[in-house]
Amino acid sequence: MKITLFFFLSLMASLTGVSVMASDKLDFATVYLVTYRCYLDKKWDSVILVGKQALRQDIDYYYLRVRMGIAYFEKAAYFPAATHLKKARQFNSDDPVIASYLYYAYLYSNRVEEAASIPGLEPKDKPGVSPGEVHAEGGYTLCSDTKPDNLANLMGNDSIYGEQDLYGNSFYSNLGLKLKISNRVSFTFAYNYLNFSKTKYIQYGHAEALLDSTSSQVFSKDYFYSFPWKIHDTAFKYNVIQQEGYFKASAVLPGGIKIEPAVHLLHLSNPLIKSTVTDSVSDTAYYSYIDNTYHLFKYPSVSYTWNTKDTSFSNWVVSLALSKDFGIFNIGLNGSWSNLNGKKQKQI
Repeated sequence: MKITLFFFLSLMASLTGVSVMASDKLDFATVYLVTYRCYLDKKWDSVILVGKQALRQDIDYYYLRVRMGIAYFEKAAYFPAATHLKKARQFNSDDPVIASYLYYAYLYSNRVEEAASIPGLEPKDKPGVSPGEVHAEGGYTLCSDTKPDNLANLMGNDSIYGEQDLYGNSFYSNLGLKLKISNRVSFTFAYNYLNFSKTKYIQYGHAEALLDSTSSQVFSKDYFYSFPWKIHDTAFKYNVIQQEGYFKASAVLPGGIKIEPAVHLLHLSNPLIKSTVTDSVSDTAYYSYIDNTYHLFKYPSVSYTWNTKDTSFSNWVVSLALSKDFGIFNIGLNGSWSNLNGKKQKQI
């Protein structure tokens, strides 16, 4: 009687497909035979349909999970495929074929860390998962913008004072490194360097005392001046340098929970060239023969001196991310604490 039933079910499955209602009571033999025949005939929807009903009726075993996992895989449904293949490996972890299917199910659903953590696979059997990556790039930009010919009329119509910053050559470099410490732990490092050459051009005008003549008297020698308007210019070269560092650790904990702490640092060196102004100038008024001394007078005129102020500053961001995959969904919690442009922020 059992042999006749097996042949009958086999024939029905192969010729007409599967029509099993949710209310039908299944047994192990029926599930085994029907899913096996549908698996051989690549009737993936039928394998999944019968498999779901069997699981609802507490029929669960290694080959059922294998067939359902491969059926989902062939339909490119990699999330449920991974669920069933992982369950199959809990029944039997020695089958390298199932391990390979599970590996690609993880990989195609962007769960690289979980793919790399599958035991029993040699490194050559894990394409797409590298133990380490190195990235380096750099460039140099030539710029003729700092030529004086590119200057506008700095002082305008008042001819008192004007300044302009022009960019020169610049250099950029980047180095990135990703290290896989184990199947579940990896580190990422990155460093950026920017260097901009700049020139600050300055023009200024002021009245300067021009000695026209002197006159000797009985008790003194007097000095006489005119005050023509003079225009001067000067230039200061400096560099703006930005350095940036980044570190992130990624660890997949038991249960598929991923934890990713990260630190991002930025340091900017930007010299500030400032002018100091005085509004009066002293010069010789006369020389006294009585006490052999020079006597000065002040007249309204502008005098400039320049100094460089260090305005370097550092910014930072510290963050922590927790996430876990639930089928096609990824649930995550992210938080960061930062100090940017002199202000502190907290975000979650």
